[in-house]
Amino acid sequence: MTFFFIVFILLMTLFFVIGEIFFMDSPSFNSTDKSLLTLFNFSLGNSKFSIFDNIMKETVGYIFFILWSIVSAFMLMNLLIAMLTNVFTKYEPHSVGLYLKEIITIRLLNKYDEHYGVFMCTIFPFNIVFMPLFLPMIFIKSKKYNKFLMHLLYSEN
Repeated sequence: MTFFFIVFILLMTLFFVIGEIFFMDSPSFNSTDKSLLTLFNFSLGNSKFSIFDNIMKETVGYIFFILWSIVSAFMLMNLLIAMLTNVFTKYEPHSVGLYLKEIITIRLLNKYDEHYGVFMCTIFPFNIVFMPLFLPMIFIKSKKYNKFLMHLLYSEN
């Protein structure tokens, strides 16, 4: 995370220096604080193309804006991906435990039925895959068949 902010600040410094050199005639780039604020607004998508209208290098201004938009969008997207990856790696070792905790919670909330309980506890992808096994359950109404399916779905072996 710290590395991201260092790189982002370095890129922002590079672009605001280029902005001050090329667009010193524009009021949005005539001082450091205005340049940084303009770049920050550009990175959030709050851009005003009118700041490049009264300068001599209008085409360079649009190219500058497009480059900064691409770089800042890329950096912010990487920040989002890094944050999601960090959360995933934090909770990934506990995923089986969290999953089984949810199964137990569902079992307790739905007053687990000994004949049809496995059908109520099965989550979305598995309930479609095991639908052919659930259909006989309606007619058989067996506790052993329910236990067999529960073992088949939720055992680690």
